[in-house]
Amino acid sequence: MLPSLEKPEVGDIVVGIDTSGSMSQRDLQEIASELQSILSTYNTKIIVVYWDTKAYPHEEFESGDDCVSLKMIGGGGTDIGSFFNYVYKHDFEPSIILCFTDGYVGNTFPKKKPDCRTLFILNTKNESFNAPFGEVITMVRDYQN
Repeated sequence: MLPSLEKPEVGDIVVGIDTSGSMSQRDLQEIASELQSILSTYNTKIIVVYWDTKAYPHEEFESGDDCVSLKMIGGGGTDIGSFFNYVYKHDFEPSIILCFTDGYVGNTFPKKKPDCRTLFILNTKNESFNAPFGEVITMVRDYQN
């Protein structure tokens, strides 16, 4: 069998990016690299929502986009509920939600669980992070902070 030239279609992906004061530009660069890899592998649209104590207007990237560039917007405290409330308010219908964070989000999770698979991707190991839904994974890094 030869590899296919067609990319598998996965539906829309909503990505929440924690841009609170404890996140760094290097974190954003690593997240951008991961998103670029997803766009290179799958036929999909990625909807990016930046959040700290509030969610900021989203931006979209699609398969075929050459460069995913992320911005540090906000830089304040952390309210993870603001991200999920933004997703619900805008009636996104993602196939999956990816939430990139350091895990220091307090106890502000929404009561309503998303209707799709949700992954919380931590930029560092954080034993105190306890999500009431979804799966938690930690990014593997080749360097020490």
